[in-house]
Amino acid sequence: MAQVVASGSRLLYISTKPEPDTKGLHKQYRQYDSRVRAHAVKLAKAAPNAPPPVVMIDSYGGFKDLGNPNSLYNRDRLHLSNKGYAKWEKWAKLALADPDSLCIEWRSGTCVQLRPGP
Repeated sequence: MAQVVASGSRLLYISTKPEPDTKGLHKQYRQYDSRVRAHAVKLAKAAPNAPPPVVMIDSYGGFKDLGNPNSLYNRDRLHLSNKGYAKWEKWAKLALADPDSLCIEWRSGTCVQLRPGP
């Protein structure tokens, strides 16, 4: 990751998703996403004069905001359907639209966490 940051590249992380058939894993998913979020904040603080090197899309929260309908998933209720991928694509395009954005975390197409000040 240090090489990515040093090169000026940015990473887009799309978080876990709340698949209907993996409810027993959702707590672990949220814990993992929380660790990624904390790391993204840490990296952003370390690079105060640049856009955040890691931008997170809270897919889990975004799907929950939509009611997490089965239509977001294929029949196996694990892999995304075209509708689910369309949401990811829309959210990713919004998150990447402004290369100078100070937003660290996006949810449902809205910035929910800006880079903290120095």
